[in-house]
Amino acid sequence: MLGIGRHATESEIRAAYRDRARRAHPDRSGSAEEMAMINEAYRVLRDPARRADYDRSSTGAAPQSRPSPGDSWSTRTVQDPTPHLEPARIPWRLMIAMAVVGVGLVIAGAAAREDPAPPTLDGILRPGSCVEVSSDGLAVEVECASGDRLVVAEIVGFEQRCPAGTVGYLDRQGLGLACVRPAED
Repeated sequence: MLGIGRHATESEIRAAYRDRARRAHPDRSGSAEEMAMINEAYRVLRDPARRADYDRSSTGAAPQSRPSPGDSWSTRTVQDPTPHLEPARIPWRLMIAMAVVGVGLVIAGAAAREDPAPPTLDGILRPGSCVEVSSDGLAVEVECASGDRLVVAEIVGFEQRCPAGTVGYLDRQGLGLACVRPAED
């Protein structure tokens, strides 16, 4: 893998590793698998115990006393007893399918949703609230009932005017003017 002879020195191994790593780095058009193989070869060759194990496993017996002239590390494969771990892969198809199902459930839930119950009296005037005018000229929220009732069309600030067709009464909470119109039956 590194293209060095069997009896290469540590400095020769290091120089060969750096050269191969520069050429095979994934940032320079190399592949991650090739870089992983180069790193593994260097890891085995720089550790004397692993190198001896590698020598024994690659020949099937004790290492030869004299290598043949053409024998090099690049002609053999590295045997590593630890499993090779690949980077985690993101299951894009599953994630997209789950997103589609989630959007479908939200849409179905929105379609099946019933209209909310009418709000209970909380004393806060909003457009659509039924009101009556107290003796001191304040708009007070009341239950909506048939008959003569007034409905808040809009709430405006004290410095603003109510739109045409409405009459302004002070909000009991002091938030502004409640622009009130007669209820439409």
